Order: sequence, then structure tokens, then C-alpha cells
Amino acid sequence: MELKRLHTRIAESSLLLPSASAVYLLVWLFAGIREYWWLNLALTAATVYIIVELSNANALIRVRSRMVSSTFLVLSSLCLPLHYSLRNTFVMLCLTLSFFLLFSSYQDKRAVRLHYYASLLIGIASLCHTEILLFMPLFWILALTNIQSLTFRTWIASILGILTPYWLMIPWLFFNQEPGLVATHFSKLFPKEHVFDTTMIKVSQWITLSLVMVLGIIAAINFWRFNYEDRIRTRQLYGFFAWTAIYSIFLIFLQPQLFDPLIRIITLSMSTFIAHYFSLSRTRMTQIVFYAGSVAVVIAIIYNLVTWSGLSTF
Repeated sequence: MELKRLHTRIAESSLLLPSASAVYLLVWLFAGIREYWWLNLALTAATVYIIVELSNANALIRVRSRMVSSTFLVLSSLCLPLHYSLRNTFVMLCLTLSFFLLFSSYQDKRAVRLHYYASLLIGIASLCHTEILLFMPLFWILALTNIQSLTFRTWIASILGILTPYWLMIPWLFFNQEPGLVATHFSKLFPKEHVFDTTMIKVSQWITLSLVMVLGIIAAINFWRFNYEDRIRTRQLYGFFAWTAIYSIFLIFLQPQLFDPLIRIITLSMSTFIAHYFSLSRTRMTQIVFYAGSVAVVIAIIYNLVTWSGLSTF
């Protein structure tokens, strides 16, 4: 019988998620985050719980493991500005819950309610970041091709879900004599400034994006090489994550000012591939990638801590 390598034993350990949570909390404490810290932590904990349920309900990994949520937590520790933004944390919670509902509609042509509530959450998230609405065309395509539950009825339900928060917000703005905020809100969908201005992306952000993408690409290549070992549904859902990550990277270059909310979407999408890779692959190369990736993540976290704490001139 083949002995399990270290990364495989770690992936199947019951202590994995508590350990990843401890890493996240340590980074949080060293970063000196104080404003709304308890609410931010509560939203992050809710997001991680939904990721755990999403992974279990859809069997993203063939073995019992908390690797997806743990990977998301560790990689989220890389980009410290995310911890300072209550708005970005709330948006990530809405999107994660939206994914969970959308995945629950797999091959269900009558899942009108699921599509409505999934889109309602995206609509609520778009109140914080209007640009989240740019994901809707992609999600409709993926709901048709990968989730296979998009029909005319579910599409209409999705549109109604997106519009519902605005039916409540717009009358309120007119009541308070602030109709100009409506135009300002939607003008963010078509920005005239900072388009493809990658100089806005900081060194620490480039490091975070590069590290997440390198690990994610290695893991994705391995997944697609051996995807015949997974169920069709699993392959379809991983395809959903892949296209979401690719589209998010395009949006980062298109609108670099959206780096903070988009990097979390990329992190979630790539965490599924990375978790799958380290949980199921037992080759020597995987072990090397695991060790090298772990060291790189630790170095990147320390660099970001030093940089954002003002202890460095970088």
C-alpha cells in the first residue's frame, strides 16, 4: 500500500481548518486591525462555513477534507487590505452564498426560487460594488452550459432577483431628494479613468495575485489531466470556477481599482483547484509544489505584514 505523503495527511486532518483559522487570526492581530473587527470576523466566519457546506454538498473533493475552506483562509491572509474592508467581506459572503444556491440548482429546470435568491444576493452585493453586475452575463452563460438549469423562467427570475434591491433603493433615494446618486452608482459600470492602468496595483498585490495564480494554474492543469476520475457534475462545477477566475483576472486588468474585491473571488475559485490538487495527488512533484508553495505563502504574508504595517519603504 502506498504511504500517504505529508500534504495528503494534512488535507485529511481534522485539525486542518482550526490551524488555518489560527493562521488567519494571527495575521489579523499582527496587522493591527481594530475598526469593525468583530463584524468583519463574523462575516468571514460565515463565508468559510458556506464554503465548507458548498464543498460537502457538491463533493468538490472525493475524500473527507476541509482543504477548500482552509486554503481560502490561508490565501486570504496574503492581501491585508481585504481585512480592513467590511464592504469587501460582505460582498464575498453574498457571492459565496449565491454560488451555493446556484450550484444547488444543477440540472433543475424548475429551480426558479434558487435562481431568484442567488441573483438577489448578487444584486445586494452590487449595492456595495456596482461592478459585481458585470459578472451576471458570465453567470447566465455558465448556468446554461455548466449548471444546466437556465431556462426562460429561471432567467426572468434571475433578472427580478437583481432588480429587487434597486426597487427598494431607488425610491428611497428619490424620497431623500438624492436622485443623482442613481446615475453615479451605475456610471461605475463604464469607467473612463484608470482603465488598464496597472500602475495602480501595488507590489504586494502583484505578489498575491501571482502566487495565487501560479498555484492555481498548476493545480488546474493537474485537475484537467485527471478529471476523468471525478463525476461529470464535479467537472462542470470546476469549469464554473475556472471561467470565473479567468473573467475576474480580465476585470482586474480592465479596472485595477477593483483589485481588492476581485482577488477574493479569484482566491475562492483557485482554492478549489489547489485543494483538489493537494488532497488527491500523491506524486513527488506535488510534494515539492506543496513545500515550495507553503514557503512562498509564508514569505508573502510576512512581506505584506511588514509593508502594510509601515515598517518598510517598499
